[in-house]
Amino acid sequence: MRVAFWSYDTKLWGISSYLVAISVASVIKYPYSIVILESHLKSNNLGDILKNNVRDTLLLKEPSCNYYEGCGIEGLVRKIYRGDIYPELLNLYITEVLQDHLYYIPQSRVIHNRIFEYEFNQCLHSMISLLEQQYDLCFIDIAYQKNLNTKAILELSDLIVVHLSQNPDAIVNFVKNYPSIISKSLFLINKTSGQSLIKVKNIFLKYQIPLDRLVLIPDNEMLKEAWHGGELIDFISRYYYCGQEDPNYLFIRSIRKATETIMKVMETGLNIRSEEAFLCGQL
Repeated sequence: MRVAFWSYDTKLWGISSYLVAISVASVIKYPYSIVILESHLKSNNLGDILKNNVRDTLLLKEPSCNYYEGCGIEGLVRKIYRGDIYPELLNLYITEVLQDHLYYIPQSRVIHNRIFEYEFNQCLHSMISLLEQQYDLCFIDIAYQKNLNTKAILELSDLIVVHLSQNPDAIVNFVKNYPSIISKSLFLINKTSGQSLIKVKNIFLKYQIPLDRLVLIPDNEMLKEAWHGGELIDFISRYYYCGQEDPNYLFIRSIRKATETIMKVMETGLNIRSEEAFLCGQL
């Protein structure tokens, strides 16, 4: 299953950290494998968040993985773009974060952004197909800007996790500009105050968006500290089962709710595919 993580508001902080938090929460509770990656190159990437959990094991694993082409997502994209695809290809470019469950395709930042974006776009379908053969879920951090890759991934995704501010005008603006993806979106909305919460819920009701697709994310200073220190995985793992008396409880509860929603969508899709396979076998 393909899940896109997208922050519609360029001023908002947090979508990458939420992606990591939800992926960790997912593998704590569910027996699925998840691979995470970005559709764009950036200096402050997921690798920085995961730096205490990801080892530098990708450099020159094989002669075919060289520094000048990149030994992470850049190298993988270039291989697929050139048609050099084989079953073991992913093993050269993916690093394990949590044993047997969570994986990441890092960036080496040796290719110009525009070249990468073009080649990524050209091989997107092939790459997703290759990833889906080996992993249950693919979490993709997509760019703020509306480029070719952002549009393509939004169309390809089974579910889109959209990060919005609590500003009612911003929410209405998004709904009006992206009506085609509303039905497959899960909304993470920063809860900074209770003043506009009723307005937010009224907007969802007005546009017939189920409230179970709304997750309010309270501000959490420990999350930011963990993000900057590369300790986000440890933070989520440590507090995943915290009680209501813990100051991190409300944040963890929101992450768990988002995770459960994603898994329900996935399991519904798995059930549908199983039924289709069964019916095909009966014909």
